[in-house]
Amino acid sequence: MQSGNAVGLVILLGHLGHVLEIMLKFRYAQVLLKDTRNGYSLIFLQPNQQLIDFTNDRVFDDLFDPTRGKVYDQLPTPQWTPGHAIEIAKHFLPLIFDRKDVILGKPSAKYLHQFDHPPKHFAGFWQVAWPRVDAQGRSFTPFEEVWFEINESRGVFYAQVHCPSTYQEQSGPILKSDDVLAAAQKAAVQTTEWPLAAQWFQNGKVDPKPGSVKLEVVTPNHLLTSNEILLKHDKQGRLAWVFWFVWHPNDDPKQGKPIAVWMDAHTGEYLGGDMGISAQ
Repeated sequence: MQSGNAVGLVILLGHLGHVLEIMLKFRYAQVLLKDTRNGYSLIFLQPNQQLIDFTNDRVFDDLFDPTRGKVYDQLPTPQWTPGHAIEIAKHFLPLIFDRKDVILGKPSAKYLHQFDHPPKHFAGFWQVAWPRVDAQGRSFTPFEEVWFEINESRGVFYAQVHCPSTYQEQSGPILKSDDVLAAAQKAAVQTTEWPLAAQWFQNGKVDPKPGSVKLEVVTPNHLLTSNEILLKHDKQGRLAWVFWFVWHPNDDPKQGKPIAVWMDAHTGEYLGGDMGISAQ
């Protein structure tokens, strides 16, 4: 266990000696530790023992359990500012996260009412998140981040570290997006013909002009060569041009479904992509 995480666990758990339940999830290579006396649960990623999930079950139940949580006639309003919520979360960040190979971007905070008890409402909470970025500030796709959920009166009740990939910036020239545009356009059309998704792309066409093009770090899923609807991602991140195209049905061109194509920014290789099934 890395030292920063160990210190954090002592502070967050309080009594590690009362951890009573240990379960190994072989499929996802995770270990769950559950402190049934103090109401904490922790999930570690194996084999590096990185903390990836912390939950204070007791606080969560006190706030949001239908039989225990306090309910309000009106949606509770925050007493903190976003800046204050971020400052609170900053104190906890080094307790659960000390990876030297990961760069975190600028944090953001939003006040949420995710849980409800109609017609009344449970307490709100702050979600403070740090997105993972590369040295140039480029984001990761799929999205990677570290975040906390904080109640103003009870403190942190949930935290997650979601940075599953490894990434090392490559040297050498970066292709221009125009250099790989034609290949990306072809891949977008092929995505609509992919056997596992073709049923959702009947009688329409892909607009060859992408709606957006950005450099991002992606974990390839090789969509067009996969025969599984639940795509598996490589663990090694690669810098890519991410093109977002839109497929329009012939009978209603105002409707559309987004299609993402990832092209390696150094080699021009097709790396995979994503799609939206629902109409946009």
